Amino acid sequence: MPTQTTATKSSRINLRLTPAQEEKLRYVAASSQTSLSDFVLASALDRADRALADQTEFTADDDAFDHLLEALDNPLPTARIRALASRPSPVGSTLTWTQ
Repeated sequence: MPTQTTATKSSRINLRLTPAQEEKLRYVAASSQTSLSDFVLASALDRADRALADQTEFTADDDAFDHLLEALDNPLPTARIRALASRPSPVGSTLTWTQ
């Protein structure tokens, strides 16, 4: 049986809540049979995992994935890449071409 190690909890985060927000969190924590701290921590970590997944994991249907593989197997000629890189970005940042 593997040995389980537990890190010491030594950091704190303080929250300011309205009385209604605190009451809601305490109610849900109690109904989940967990402490308020454990409930808030688990909820925050779950939300952090989902936020990270949104930034690192991408899904596509079979057709879109096949199109991506085709594009990777047959990259655009350098001149077309430069032309694309010189256009303004639709998301506000600029893409610059370097050699």
